[in-house]
Amino acid sequence: MVTKFKKNKKSQSPLVFLIFFILFLLLIIGFLAVTNLKISKKRAELASRIEKIKERIKSLEGKKIQLEGEISKAGSEEFIERKAREELGFKKPNEDMIVISKEKEEKETEEEQEKKNWWEKLKFWQR
Repeated sequence: MVTKFKKNKKSQSPLVFLIFFILFLLLIIGFLAVTNLKISKKRAELASRIEKIKERIKSLEGKKIQLEGEISKAGSEEFIERKAREELGFKKPNEDMIVISKEKEEKETEEEQEKKNWWEKLKFWQR
């Protein structure tokens, strides 16, 4: 009877080892799968960031070309004359300047604000 008990112990030992080995392999496979998913997600995020950066580079290059064109125009006689007239108020000899005032627009906005304030007061009393 003792010999049978020892035989059962020996036959269970490889089975227990096999079960632990399989569990260990499953654990490793699970760890690798989770790590792979994290890496894939990170790769997708980085790829989208790269695309956004490429789009930004293209828009900035277009803006650079536009600004270079404006710089080349800035040296011309016509550009300097137009800027002097528009921004500095210069004029040619024997030329009359007409200035359009914006006072009317300012008065209208003040009236609109008064109407709005009246309406807000009315809303306040309804509460």
